[in-house]
Amino acid sequence: MTRPQGDACDIGAYEKVGVAPGDVTITFPTDGGTAGTQPTITWTPSAGADTYKIIIKKANGDTVYSTARTPGAANCAATCSLNLAAEDEITLKTGKTYSVKVKARSDFGSRADKVTFTVTG
Repeated sequence: MTRPQGDACDIGAYEKVGVAPGDVTITFPTDGGTAGTQPTITWTPSAGADTYKIIIKKANGDTVYSTARTPGAANCAATCSLNLAAEDEITLKTGKTYSVKVKARSDFGSRADKVTFTVTG
């Protein structure tokens, strides 16, 4: 970072240092694949992520479900997950196509992955 005063720090200045999250990859459901009516969405942890935003939409773009998760041992150890059966008993409709997007976020940026899948009974 180039500073107008050179390498010296301004009195009262605040600089936050960090990096944007690393890649996030949805591992289930797979893009173009199938899932049940209450799938457990899984993804790889993203280095540097402070939170994850998970959004499920219908094929027409209407949001079905949206939530945020903070990484932690309970829901994001070796694999991160969101169990729709445990989340307000969300049930997707058989034969319909949905998309799920997982966005890893921090104060320094975000990374996302998105897949489309069809629900089977």
